[in-house]
Amino acid sequence: MAKELSARRFENLLTHIKKHPMKSQCDVIHDALKSADGEWVSMPHLAALSESLNVHSRVDELRHKRGAIIENKKERDECNRRRNLSFYRIPQNA
Repeated sequence: MAKELSARRFENLLTHIKKHPMKSQCDVIHDALKSADGEWVSMPHLAALSESLNVHSRVDELRHKRGAIIENKKERDECNRRRNLSFYRIPQNA
């Protein structure tokens, strides 16, 4: 299983983002993914950081308009098998 962003690391990212309130949602998501150093970041974490419920759309914008290389994966929720959990990351070699 891939390494996921820890709660402590998420809190550090949240503190960093709040210090720079003028950034766009795309900028916040991109910064969070870069700061994660190749670790997977869950969609709810990115939504909380960017204050956007359209994380998938912002990631698409980063990929197609800004040329960012962003990987994603989906996993089944172990508690609710009908629900998929989404994760994103920027590979370390990108």
